[in-house]
Amino acid sequence: MKMKNDELEKILTTSIYEVGFSQRVVNALTYAGLKYIKDIVTLTEGQLLRVPNFGFDSLNEVKQYVESKGLIIGANYE
Repeated sequence: MKMKNDELEKILTTSIYEVGFSQRVVNALTYAGLKYIKDIVTLTEGQLLRVPNFGFDSLNEVKQYVESKGLIIGANYE
């Protein structure tokens, strides 16, 4: 099933504060200037792992959310 553009846009423009990430993940992403889901999904796993205080547990937490929405890390959704 293909996602409609308005559904995709709603997910991509969701703030990281609204999705229930742990405080550690929110702090690391905020420090890196990543505020929306669209900011995260355009990065590769390697780029995310280079964010200070963002390790494999944080990556798995983010990947679980992103994949639950039918998206993947490192993709271009423009």
